[in-house]
Amino acid sequence: MTEWLTYAQAGQRFGMSAEALRLRARRLGWRTQPGNDGRTLVLVPEDAAVQPRHRPPGQPNGQSAVQPLVQSPVQPVGRAELARLAGLLAAADERADRAEKRADAADMDRRAAESRADAATARADRAEAAIAVERSRVDSAEQSREGERARADALRDRLNVMQAQLADAHAALQRAETADARIERAEQDKERAEAGRDAERVRADALRDRVDDLGAKLGDAQAKLAAAQDAAERAGTQAEAAQHSEREARRALEAARAGGRWARLRRAWRGEGAA
Repeated sequence: MTEWLTYAQAGQRFGMSAEALRLRARRLGWRTQPGNDGRTLVLVPEDAAVQPRHRPPGQPNGQSAVQPLVQSPVQPVGRAELARLAGLLAAADERADRAEKRADAADMDRRAAESRADAATARADRAEAAIAVERSRVDSAEQSREGERARADALRDRLNVMQAQLADAHAALQRAETADARIERAEQDKERAEAGRDAERVRADALRDRVDDLGAKLGDAQAKLAAAQDAAERAGTQAEAAQHSEREARRALEAARAGGRWARLRRAWRGEGAA
């Protein structure tokens, strides 16, 4: 049955070092995955038949065992020739191991570059989403500011109307005071003058009350106008802050895209563009 083992465990099973087992697993195309403890696991097939390199007693590490050559009765092979062939085989194995290590390192670099490119793409996506949000905030702030300006204009028009009404009330009050003076001069006709004077006084009191009421309303309108102007200024400040956030998000997007282009150029320079 197949089993996930560390390189050390699999090497112990097949009688070789963990590094030698890793190279053999790569040559045979065995699957690997990271373990929970951070060590790499290799899936050992059920029919795996990896044989270690057997070394004759006394032979140094790094030299492959050489099968005895069949000696020709015409041209025998001496010990020196066997030693030379063994050295060539050991050197070839060592070069193969180094080549596989370089291939592993290049593959790790390629995976790291791809991971950085994916991270840059993710950052670019997040930056684009942030830009969309900031644009929505800018639009909302612009609409709010326009609404505050419209309310301020309406309050300003209402204030102008109230000011005109107040002017009319002052003019009426002056006329009432003039009429009151005429009433005082017409005391000879007491009954008629008193009746007219009382009526004018009533109208004057009503006008005074109206003037006081208009004055109070004018004060309220001025306070509302000041509040509307403050709200319009705050809305403008929010719109400027939203525009600044949008510019910052655009700079982040451009930086992320530049990082992604740099990663692709590095992969192209290393010949990894087709991978």
